[in-house]
Amino acid sequence: TWAMLPAAVPGRARIPGMLRAAAARVTAAGRHPRHARSRFHALGHRPCRRPRLDVFPRAPGKRRVESAHTQLLGDPPMSSPLASLVYAYDRMADRGEVPPFGYSIEKIGFVISLNEDGTPAGIPIDLRGGEGKKRVARPIAVPQAIKRSVNIAPNFLWDKTSYVLGITAGEDRRLSEVHTAFVQRHEEVLADVDDVGLKALLAFLTIWTPEQFETLGWPADMKDQNVIFALEKERLNSTYIHDRPVARTLWARISSEGAKTKAVCLVTGETAPVAQLHPAIKGVWGAQSSGASIVSFNLNAFTSYGHEQGDNAPVSETASSAYTTVLNNYLSSDSRNRVQIGDTSTVFWADTPDAEAAKTAENTF
Repeated sequence: TWAMLPAAVPGRARIPGMLRAAAARVTAAGRHPRHARSRFHALGHRPCRRPRLDVFPRAPGKRRVESAHTQLLGDPPMSSPLASLVYAYDRMADRGEVPPFGYSIEKIGFVISLNEDGTPAGIPIDLRGGEGKKRVARPIAVPQAIKRSVNIAPNFLWDKTSYVLGITAGEDRRLSEVHTAFVQRHEEVLADVDDVGLKALLAFLTIWTPEQFETLGWPADMKDQNVIFALEKERLNSTYIHDRPVARTLWARISSEGAKTKAVCLVTGETAPVAQLHPAIKGVWGAQSSGASIVSFNLNAFTSYGHEQGDNAPVSETASSAYTTVLNNYLSSDSRNRVQIGDTSTVFWADTPDAEAAKTAENTF
């Protein structure tokens, strides 16, 4: 199974043989030579439009509707790869290769170690690998990242330093607002929790002021990195506060709160809560660093029958989390399931429950 994400020129597959053939047909038709060149030239083209994520190319000879993001309802080619990705998630979860439902793999740069009274146990520990300016943050499973663009929405038990510490390397007019939002959310959620780790985090947020960053001599390259927390006595075992049993139970409750629409999932066929917004797909060439979507409804023209956002093409929260987790795994920089040709990101995987058979097939590709 494979997928192309995205084509630089919408609607045109990147297969060299097809490109040469297309160029030959155009030349034979007698058009102006300027229009007869091979579409290989399109590899360097950067159209001023939002990146499009294409899971499976369109059927031969059919044009794509330029204004549409995706089509799920009544479109088997779209639902098939999503279902295959969900199955791939189940297989990878059995092998411990992907995080559980409600969690996502994020790039974490530093861990702040705390004493039980909430005071910092020392300088934050740098989790990044590599040397010099090419240091790479460590991928760690944390509570699912909240999808945000310009809205202020803090993550749970982790985030970048602007939210957690009120510190950034650049200028942010909303710096005080985002930090306050992070603190207030955790004060509300952790107020009555009886857990030594969560109490330590709450105490830290209560006594912390951004001015302490310089006073304590914390490293400048920590700014704008994602940070997590740990108790000093558990840090050496790589046990972080968000991994504590009470924190996991609390996150499961928070994730399930609120009135949610239930419908038949177009991917699994099960009746379940519908994901209004799907987690972001990261690592796609040309997309925003915050990620992109392959199922979204961001304009009224894409909606129908009074539905909003994900209700227009119902995919359950578990299915949306599963397929995006797998895609992000396949699109990571060190992935064996990714091929980058120009500005086209291609991922592939074997559709089999047999891990060895999958490995053999993927190595053959």
